[in-house]
Amino acid sequence: MKGEPVFHVLPDAEALARAAAGRILGAVRERLADQARKRKMNTKFHMALSGGMTPRRAFELLAAPPYVDIFPWEDVHFWQVDERWVPDGHPESNRRMLLDTLLSRVPVPKENLHFIDTSLASPADAARTYEAALRRAIPAPKRGFPAFDLVHLGLGADGHVASLFPDAPSLEEASAWVTTGSGGEPEIPRVTLTLPVINAAAAVLFVVSGESRAEALERSMAGEAIPGGLVSPESGTLTFLADEAAAGEVER
Repeated sequence: MKGEPVFHVLPDAEALARAAAGRILGAVRERLADQARKRKMNTKFHMALSGGMTPRRAFELLAAPPYVDIFPWEDVHFWQVDERWVPDGHPESNRRMLLDTLLSRVPVPKENLHFIDTSLASPADAARTYEAALRRAIPAPKRGFPAFDLVHLGLGADGHVASLFPDAPSLEEASAWVTTGSGGEPEIPRVTLTLPVINAAAAVLFVVSGESRAEALERSMAGEAIPGGLVSPESGTLTFLADEAAAGEVER
């Protein structure tokens, strides 16, 4: 990891959303500018987004002025961090949330959108198909895993990230880019990026809100052996954004 994790505390959920939107835009513009300085052809930015309730407001902000007018949509490829095994239109679908709050509301080319296909026969089929798409998009992965420019994560009250839950076999996956698992309440099958893929990213951004996440955030930042604590980019940056409620147990 490049240096120590960055930790910012915002006063409330709205300020957190604005900080997250600004951080995402800044990461995209900085990375693309760096590619341009190095005169790389066909510059592009690969970003994996999480679902859930916490990022909704940040995504809504990105889809509205001033962000929507200055975001380089044509240069960014959007991927899912994980997905619940539900139909596309289901209320619990991360794909539906990403489309409703952001991706259907902005001028992003359709070929830049990459979703986990829950219409396939099984989660295992979806994981294989999604990994194949990722391998085609990033043909020269770093250290055997795709180097996302940014992976955006939430954090569960139990410390789970993506769909990697405490003590789950999926946490031990060391070679696949995408795997299957289950979790949540009620527990349902899921498809998720693996921990080595998350840790190969150039930047990982946690956005954490609410008192129910306070203990998990403190333990994750301490590097304890819960999923959140196992996120440690090998050569990338790690940033935590949290509101006051979530940051209550972190020593500052």
